[in-house]
Amino acid sequence: MKSILIFVFTIWIISSLHSQYSVVVVTPQTMALKSLPLWNCIIQNNSNSPTRMYLVGMISELKAGRLGEVKSADFILPVGMTQFNTNNYSALQPEQVIFKNQKYEDHIVRTNQLPNGKYTICISVYSAQTSKLVANNCTQVTVNQVTPPILMSPSDRKEICEPNPVFTWIPIRGFIDDSRLSYKLHIVEILNQQKALSAIKTNPCYYCQSFIKEPIHQLSIAFQGFKDGARYAWYVGVLDGKKEISRSEVWEFNWKKCLDDNPNTSNEEDEEETTETKNDRKPGIAYFDLNENPNIEIVRIGNKKLNIRNLNLGLPTNVECLFYSQINSFIYQKTLSLSQGINYLTIDLSSVQLTEGEFYIMEMVYPDGKMKQIQFKL
Repeated sequence: MKSILIFVFTIWIISSLHSQYSVVVVTPQTMALKSLPLWNCIIQNNSNSPTRMYLVGMISELKAGRLGEVKSADFILPVGMTQFNTNNYSALQPEQVIFKNQKYEDHIVRTNQLPNGKYTICISVYSAQTSKLVANNCTQVTVNQVTPPILMSPSDRKEICEPNPVFTWIPIRGFIDDSRLSYKLHIVEILNQQKALSAIKTNPCYYCQSFIKEPIHQLSIAFQGFKDGARYAWYVGVLDGKKEISRSEVWEFNWKKCLDDNPNTSNEEDEEETTETKNDRKPGIAYFDLNENPNIEIVRIGNKKLNIRNLNLGLPTNVECLFYSQINSFIYQKTLSLSQGINYLTIDLSSVQLTEGEFYIMEMVYPDGKMKQIQFKL
């Protein structure tokens, strides 16, 4: 009977403490998520006297789990309401870092923000005298930023003559649910001495197509056609439903009617682009193959040199090699020239900040939007 009374009395004390104190985590703006210790809360002290307390803040991500946990210094919580935020938390210092995910910490240092994800921020209030939890509260924050698409072809300021040209771009990455996203191709005519950006802002649409699902679009045969000798500006937007949430930079091109009696009419720039470059195998080097489907195997490289072997069945062309970290953060881009047939290539990554033990993804993107990839680590 005595033990039951002690148990009931203990439960009453805990319930009383929780009714005397409360905390509400204030949801920060997405761009404010720049560090793991997030003191942004309102604490209510309904007792009759100031109390010595300390806080424990924790942030976690739905897939990655716990990312950081921080304990504040002891502080006196006055009667009534107290608010802490990024401009008012000196009373909580010095802080003690209990745990931090170094991978996410490095990402924050590089980009000044957290990667896309679904985060939970919790703040718990403890009595400094008894170390008992007296109040806690959590809030959810989704970071879901879209990186702008990168235009590929036709290249900026290029002269083209195809009546139905193909436009390609490098797709966005890292969006939490990209199934509902699509692209918009927007083309306007540049008039007189206008700049391309000014034309995009002021001129009516010459050709616009929305809800494109792939990073490639060819103008249909029903298209009215471009004007001979005219200049055009274009960009690619990212649509979430009908709302444009991101857009690429603005490029321009000149359109001239093809000369029927000289099918090989191409400017010097085109000739340079199609000049074949020999990418022969070098003795003593092990090369890794690229894959069209996501590759489960992670290869290990040495001396920050990625040696790849790639079969190009088409004509000589330039490709973009895009490098991402394991949390889908873009870190590096390299343009390579492919010859027809098997290419043996070495990409020097000595200038790129890579962490030993983490894996990275390299995507090779062709002008027609086709992609191959490889996963590697140091």
